[in-house]
Amino acid sequence: MKKSNLSGFAPAADQSNQEILFSYRQIAENKEQELLHPKATFSKNHSRLNGPENDHRLAYKRDVDRIVHSKAYSRYVDKTQVVYLVENDHVTHRGLHVQLVSSFARGIAEILRLNLDLVEAIALGHDVGHPPFGHEGEGYLSELSQEYGAGVFAHPWQSCRLFSEIEPLNLGLAVYDGFLCHDGGMCGTKLQPVFGKSWQDHFKEKEQKLKNPDQNIWPGTLEGCLVKLCDTMSYVGKIILYKCVWLPNHTPKRGLSLVVLNLILISFLQNSTFSIDYLGLSLSLRPRL
Repeated sequence: MKKSNLSGFAPAADQSNQEILFSYRQIAENKEQELLHPKATFSKNHSRLNGPENDHRLAYKRDVDRIVHSKAYSRYVDKTQVVYLVENDHVTHRGLHVQLVSSFARGIAEILRLNLDLVEAIALGHDVGHPPFGHEGEGYLSELSQEYGAGVFAHPWQSCRLFSEIEPLNLGLAVYDGFLCHDGGMCGTKLQPVFGKSWQDHFKEKEQKLKNPDQNIWPGTLEGCLVKLCDTMSYVGKIILYKCVWLPNHTPKRGLSLVVLNLILISFLQNSTFSIDYLGLSLSLRPRL
């Protein structure tokens, strides 16, 4: 395999600082071409609604940086994942949840040779649209929103709105698509993306989400599908373990989360493929997710 690395790059003496930084980004993009899965999302194909931006970082890495420095990301603080108003410092909060999703997804993405930056951007930003007070809070807010004529409230749609209208970050299409499509879980044993989505497709799907918040929309990338699965993995691993009667007999409570996640991970890797364009789980685990 031909190697592209920074140690072999010597900028020309007459290059400007911006040109030098751009040259380093070109090296990183070339390295993606060598290392990533053919069906992975490549940074060179990144699409911004307001046009590309000159930056030395890979496009999806820039999206990650924009998200973690945003005001909406800071407001994850003190938002709980499901339960609320309890005296337990170890209840999973939104800020921890998105980090766990990112950690799970990046670990799998590295094995499958997917775009780690895109996975991280979707994972860290997918829940910024969630209101406080867990899932019940979303239901209450949706009732009030409809009562006052503003329509239903759907947190995936709100995540897109926060970073496109309220605090516009000019993120990539694949990132917004990952936000919008992250909920709903799996409808079968395969997660197969709808490749080739356009901005117009994204706008239509946002309208569909408002009309039917429970609609399970499929992501347009393998990375989006992976985060969709890992969002559920994190939920199962940290919130509803006590309901998992499908665990092996005599599983000790200590390390229970690790056992659950390992079962899902092994099934996922056994049923996914390195050559076809889908991710999969075993038939026995699919109903649990």
